[in-house]
Order: sequence, then structure tokens, then C-alpha cells
Amino acid sequence: MKSKVKFFCIIAIIVIIGFVVPALFLTGCDNGNGDQNCTDCGKLTCECPTDCATCISDNAQAGNCTQPDTCTVCDEIITPAGSHTHGAEATCTTDQTCTICGFEIEAAIGHNFIYNWNETRPATCTVENEETRTCTLACGLTGHTETRSTVAAKGHSFINNWGNSTATCTVAGQETRICTLDCGLTGHTETRPAVALGHVWNWNTYESGSGLRECQRSDCSITAGIGDTGPAGGIIFYNSKFDFFTGTDSTYVERYYLEAWTSNESNSVMSNPSIDVSGLSNAIGVGRRNTKIIVAAISAQSGRAAQLCDNARHSGLDDWFLPSINELQALAQLGGQYGIPNEGYFWSSSRNDNASMRGLDFATNNVRGFLNTQAYNVRAVRAF
Repeated sequence: MKSKVKFFCIIAIIVIIGFVVPALFLTGCDNGNGDQNCTDCGKLTCECPTDCATCISDNAQAGNCTQPDTCTVCDEIITPAGSHTHGAEATCTTDQTCTICGFEIEAAIGHNFIYNWNETRPATCTVENEETRTCTLACGLTGHTETRSTVAAKGHSFINNWGNSTATCTVAGQETRICTLDCGLTGHTETRPAVALGHVWNWNTYESGSGLRECQRSDCSITAGIGDTGPAGGIIFYNSKFDFFTGTDSTYVERYYLEAWTSNESNSVMSNPSIDVSGLSNAIGVGRRNTKIIVAAISAQSGRAAQLCDNARHSGLDDWFLPSINELQALAQLGGQYGIPNEGYFWSSSRNDNASMRGLDFATNNVRGFLNTQAYNVRAVRAF
């Protein structure tokens, strides 16, 4: 019995201690309502500052769209968490974000391109083509397009249509050709040097003795002269109006030019055995008559100097002759030019004495007497 009483006494003491002793140490912060928890912060009174309102005001922590405003001391929620404020809708390249906190609400959509390519620039000679397609979302922002090239630059197409030469008869220039693709761009041309055109004499329409021949180009009035090409393709070595005797008599016609063939006839003698031929002259204009006289005098021989010239058929013409000594000297003035030699001994059709004819040393332009039986150079000429 005593044991039971002792047990219940111990239990009673423990209960008393559990309720009475803590009460001895509590202080009031409940504004006099007697509660064991603070009415402001909900904490036990032993954990709460004496003035919860002051605590929250002095230690507030700012919130945002997803976090409430709280007291840093007691974690009291001052202002509940709000919600995001939506900014402009997401576009092809721009996210939609909260205008308050910048939170990404919706990511950028990205462009939506389909194969609606349109050629905006065709290929030219020097530039590749360009095709463009636009974002189908109609985002309306500058640059929301894609470009590509599918055709390379074509390159110029030049054919041999050279023209527009700036060269004249005597002065070199340049000629131009234009791209045949009609690219229409300035400078789509090629140029190259153009040699001087040379005179156009149209000798086939020229009548012998009709005067000095002017160049037939419309922009040139130069007359044919020394060094130009004659009707037979020879080199003109003399030009002036003169009386030209055509045969063994005194019949003559007017001629204005002398041309020499471009190469020598065969070397030959004048006559062998030697034949003295009289009635020969030295002047310009008598060479053909001299030749006819010599040919008639040595008819029993063949292959002689005068005969070679009389029988020549250069360019289909048959009026070639052996030049007189004065005509030969005019030819020698061009020695070293236009294919005319500047050395060698050449026959003339002028008499020196009964056993020799006059000839010319082209190296010194000295007139000499050549024995008829000796072989020398022969150059045929003609008048027109």
C-alpha cells in the first residue's frame, strides 16, 4: 500500500514540475491575450521578439514574381508572391519575358522558312544570281529573310567581233569587242592593240596615168608614194608625172609611178657574144623603150638581162622592163628598205660604150661600166 502511494506522489510531482516551473520563466508578448503563441508571427512566445511588428518592418526581405516578401528574422510573409507580367509575345528571334523580373515565359519561336525561293537578282557576266525567301510567320522584322545563290556568274562571251578600231592608216590604235550576252554593264568590253590599217589604194580601179592615187579610205587623203605597194605588188620607188616612152619609137604615154618587183630575176649577162646596141638613153621614163631596143638587137640570144625583164609576168602583168640608169639610181635610194637590197651590182638598160652597159653598185650608188659578157644582178620594174 505504501508503495502505491509513493508511486502516485512521484507522478504528481512530475506533472506539477511540467506545468508550474516553465510558467515561472515566461514573459508576456501576446498583447495581453494570454496565448502561448505570438498573434503576429505565430511563434512561441519564448522565441519571438517583444514587438513582432517592429521585427517585420526592420528586417523585411523583398520578394518578386515567384517569392513572397518575408521577415529575415522571423520569416513572416509580408507580401505574398505575385505572378509574372507578360511582355510582348515571342517572335522568331525574341523571347517573351516578364516585364518585372525578366523571367523567360516563352522562348523565341525561330523562323519558319519553306521552299518559296524567289530570284531577286539574275546571274550576269560577273555576278552570281541571288534567291531570297522570307519567314512565313510574318514577323515583319528587317532581315528576316534567307538568301542563296544557285547560278554562278556566267562570264563574258566574246566572239571575234572586233571593231571600233581607233587605228588610222598610219597610226596604231586599239579595237574593241563587246560581250555578246548583252549584260549592259559599263566596261563589259575587251580591247587589244590595233596595228595601223595601212592605206587602201584599190589599184584595180586605177587607170594608169590617171594621176597620183589617193588613199581610198574616207578619212584619208594621202597619195601613194615611195615605199607603198603598187598595183602589181611591187615597191613604189618613184612618183611624179613624167612622159614614159612605150616602145622603140617616140610614142609615149603619161605615167606617174615606178614600182620594182620584190626580188631579183636570175643573174645574167647583157649579151654574149657582146653586141653594141645604140639608141639607148639614161633618163627616167626611157627604161621600157631601152629594153625593147635591146631585146630586138639580141633576138638571136636568150636568157639575157633585158630579155628576163621583158618576159617577166609578175602578178599577171607583162609590162616589166630593165630600168634605165637614172631609174636604177632612184631604186637604189631605197637600199636597205622595203626589201630593196643595199649591196650588189645591178644592170641598167643604158649604154656605156660599144662593149659595155652602165650598171650600179648599190653599196656605193656609183655608176660603173659593166662588160656585156659579165653576169650581174637583174631587177625588173614597171611604170603605171
